[in-house]
Amino acid sequence: MIARLFVTLLIVAMLGLFSSCEEESPFSPNQPGALEKGGQNAGTGNITAMTWNVYVGADVDAILAAPPDQIPFVVGGAFADLYDTDFHLRAVAIVDQIAEHNPHLIALQEISLIRIQIPGDFMIGNPVAAEQIEFDYLDILIAELASRGLDYEVGAKVQNADVELPMLNPFTYSLDDVRLTDYDVVLVRGDVAFDNPTAVNYGTFLSVPVPFMPPMDILRGYAAVDATVG
Repeated sequence: MIARLFVTLLIVAMLGLFSSCEEESPFSPNQPGALEKGGQNAGTGNITAMTWNVYVGADVDAILAAPPDQIPFVVGGAFADLYDTDFHLRAVAIVDQIAEHNPHLIALQEISLIRIQIPGDFMIGNPVAAEQIEFDYLDILIAELASRGLDYEVGAKVQNADVELPMLNPFTYSLDDVRLTDYDVVLVRGDVAFDNPTAVNYGTFLSVPVPFMPPMDILRGYAAVDATVG
């Protein structure tokens, strides 16, 4: 059986069929980490695809709603939440489901790369972007897959929002910067042939005013592959 699968099907159609995110937040899912799956278990002759909203692990809405003078405190609280919602543990649960269903393709939304800068320079115009990696959700997930002997590779990846803000570091009480870069990713099982990887940002996006700085653009997009199964 040959199928040409686009992530517009994986992300849009499957989300519409099974349980789309109902909240209007640019980051937060309605049910963080909820599994959505289609088809039947691999090996039945059907295509099996899985889609998962990974969720950053903190309340981004609270940051967007915060008064300017409260942003470092609210961002610091969100940074602490990333440790409380430990993605290393959440990745184990995600891979449990992947191991059970063995999908040919996996569509991942809200894959986060969290970087920090100590001390931060946001307050003086943010001349240097934060580059010290604190959490790389894609690397963590791929490592967990590999530890189970599950062979998946990145078929396509699109970078969406890339946002840096100041925070009062909840662990050191220093004024640092934290940077969130958001991705959508297609993982392809090792025995599935694919080509034509595509990554596109939508032309319409949310632009959030930031005092004394350029607006913060919240980009969204999609990633796609052509896959041959069977």
